[in-house]
Amino acid sequence: MTEPVPRRAALSSFIDVRAGEGRPLLSATATLFGLVAAHSLLETARDALFLGQLPASRLPLVYLVVALVGVGLTDLNARFIRRFGRRNALVVTTTLLSLGTAWLHFRPVTPGLAFGLYVWSALAGSLGVVQFWLLAGEVFTSAQSKRFFPVVSAGGVLGAVVGSALAVLLLWLLPVGSLLLAAAALSLGTAFLAASSSEPEALAPRQRAPAPALGGSVGLLLHDGYVRRVALLVVSSTLALLTLDYLFKSAAAAALPKQELGPFFARYYGALNTAALVVQLLVAGRIVRRFGIAAALAVLPVCLALGAAGLVVLGGAFALLLLTKGADGALRHSVHRVGVELTYLPMDPELRDRAKPLIDSVIGRVAQALGAGGLFLLATYGLGSPTVLGALVAALSLVWLVAALAIRRPYLDLFRQSLGRGSGYAELSLSDLDLGSAQTVIEALSSPEPARALAAMNLLADAERTRLIPALILYHDQEEVLLRALEVVPDATREDWVPLARRLLEHSSERVATRAARALGRHGRLPEVAAAIGPLRAYLAVGRLGRDRSADPAADPELTAMIAGTTPACHGARLALADAIADAKDPRFSPVVERLARDADGEVAEAALGALASLGSDESIPFLIETLADPRRRAAARQALVRFGDRALEALGIALTDGRFTERVRREIPRAIGELGSERAAGLLSDALVGELPGLVRYRVLRALGRLVRRHGVRVPRERLEPELLRNLEESLRLAALALVFEESGPPPERARPSDRLLRGLIADKQRQARERAFRILQMLYRSEDLRSVYFALESSDKRVRANALELVDALILRASEELRDLLSWVVDDLSLRERVERSEARLPGRPRTLDAALGVMLGDSDDALATLAAYHVRALAVTDLDDEAAEVFSQRRWMPLDADASALFGGRSNE
Repeated sequence: MTEPVPRRAALSSFIDVRAGEGRPLLSATATLFGLVAAHSLLETARDALFLGQLPASRLPLVYLVVALVGVGLTDLNARFIRRFGRRNALVVTTTLLSLGTAWLHFRPVTPGLAFGLYVWSALAGSLGVVQFWLLAGEVFTSAQSKRFFPVVSAGGVLGAVVGSALAVLLLWLLPVGSLLLAAAALSLGTAFLAASSSEPEALAPRQRAPAPALGGSVGLLLHDGYVRRVALLVVSSTLALLTLDYLFKSAAAAALPKQELGPFFARYYGALNTAALVVQLLVAGRIVRRFGIAAALAVLPVCLALGAAGLVVLGGAFALLLLTKGADGALRHSVHRVGVELTYLPMDPELRDRAKPLIDSVIGRVAQALGAGGLFLLATYGLGSPTVLGALVAALSLVWLVAALAIRRPYLDLFRQSLGRGSGYAELSLSDLDLGSAQTVIEALSSPEPARALAAMNLLADAERTRLIPALILYHDQEEVLLRALEVVPDATREDWVPLARRLLEHSSERVATRAARALGRHGRLPEVAAAIGPLRAYLAVGRLGRDRSADPAADPELTAMIAGTTPACHGARLALADAIADAKDPRFSPVVERLARDADGEVAEAALGALASLGSDESIPFLIETLADPRRRAAARQALVRFGDRALEALGIALTDGRFTERVRREIPRAIGELGSERAAGLLSDALVGELPGLVRYRVLRALGRLVRRHGVRVPRERLEPELLRNLEESLRLAALALVFEESGPPPERARPSDRLLRGLIADKQRQARERAFRILQMLYRSEDLRSVYFALESSDKRVRANALELVDALILRASEELRDLLSWVVDDLSLRERVERSEARLPGRPRTLDAALGVMLGDSDDALATLAAYHVRALAVTDLDDEAAEVFSQRRWMPLDADASALFGGRSNE
């Protein structure tokens, strides 16, 4: 007996951390915690010192200075990162922030120092945050980012809470200036933390091209629509938040004494940061995972628009202003920050390196400068009342909301592009040509190059202008040109081709002579040549029998001799006979054509099957269905059935579920049904999909249905497809549970290694098949998407490629049922076998946990291959408790016989 597979404790459902991901996540979270905690201390000190030394009317001026200096630092920051690397840049910036803040602490407090401190804190803090998120975007894939950014952002929000709480505590005991020294100490500790962290090897940064100049980056706005949309989002949010910040601080300065500003800001920011932490931990991740990026970006502008509208109505009530600013504090650094950072993930890494600093720094700072200038003008002309500013915040928030909702489609398009989606092509028609081009087409008909002459003929034939093709083309010296010309030139309304075609009856190529005879015979122009042999003889015979309505073609000795003959001349005669019968369209020839369809020569059989379709006798349909089992004649039989249309469809539908037909025939029927390309054909296949069919036949039904939907645009009701989708996803998880048992059961004994290896391989193959079938169904549900590329991307060895594919899948199924979203994520996500099985535990009741139990399940499986291999493995392991079940498999399954050779191969006991 085998030992039970040990169980590992399930990972927390709150933080989805997988093997090898814990250290980079912890490092990123701790680094952002330190950055934001230091900035919270610095922010509290700078606001209190600024409003204590300067009037609130100077706030627009400091906003303007911060914006202008920030624009100048953007290009320098980008070059600095390129030169020294993202991690090193963050370490140096944080260290300089620490030293500079400590120096400011020891300077006397003056209005000039308060002004400089505001500029210093805004620039240093924003540079550090930009550098951090650039580093995080490189370390984590897009799929990891969706899982981790809410957690990392929560670390930042927790840092804000701790920083604010520390500020409150210090201000009870020390003056406001002491906060600067505490911020410097926290920044220095964060620098050491960032310097000691390391990236996982699998996600090391890629090599980049040299950074473009700032002007080249600005050009992105002109050429990249997605970058423009993100820029509009940042500009509108920056203006709205800047206006709200000015309104809040000016109102606070007017409502409170100067000595109370420090404690007020410390307590208020502490409350806001605590609310933000709660939102980040309980709400942000769920919003991003359940509703997607657009919803995450839209939450904050909706709240601000409602709050600002209330300020307009109530005349700028301070309590409502505190609530509106509270929404900003609770959501900006949680839900909104996660959403904004996710907008950069689908970008190509080089594009991201150019776009993110451009948008976050240059465009953000320019917007800040313009906003500050506007606020300065409003204050100068006495228009800075709470009512006016509230109306401005509301209007800007509505623009912001529109930009947020418009980001989803281009966001998904970038993921599609990253998966290598192909483009369409335009087709040329005769109506697209001018007179000069049309003359070129006519001249090409006489070209000695076959390709040019054929292209010209095809273009004229497609435009139904074959009378423009001169009969003299039948003098062409290339066989392929003559064959095509004999198809398109002969016409009952013209006579010029007839003598030239009769000349070709003596052509050295039997194919050309046969085609000429067929063209002449079709139009009643074949000469009565007494000594005719080969192709001519067949056409003359069919013509003779066609005129004699009392004759039986199947009993005609001349036709019988042609069919039975073995000489090369008889081969040509049989080809000509099939073509002649197809042109005659006389059902009396059906038995003759069926004999030709069984000819050992594939070319003759193919021509005969086409002739059966031309005759159009329903009595031939069962014969054509049986012929699908023959690989050499299958394609021709399928095309013949298509020509019968709905008459064949009914017979095919019956045969598909009729157990009297062999499985070899039944598994070819779905494609024949799909080739008919009708709504009725789709309905028949979708009905069969939910019926009781052998596994391989069901798979062929699925493939045929997918091909039909793709080529003919037929819609299949979701309620027909979704149950099969869920069934395949559950099957993949069931197989994963079996694979987990083998993975954790340890190496088998020597005698059982062959069967163990084959069983593991078969289970893995069946898992891939279940995933493939699921994606075939998803492709039918989302017809406009290229899910074939997504499927192959998920099979890629590149984590980043897989992550992009996962992001697109997540976005597509956003509005699907929770059951489908869960199953699909468990099947396709980057999970170990144990994680996959443990997460889907509720969908796997009674899953096997020991190898014996797993073998027992496999012995009862409907798949003969899996059951038979499991039986051999039972014998090889000498699992006596399963001997009876294994013996039953050997007696009833026919996948592989139990004989001495097979038993020796798999290491088991023989029947003896």
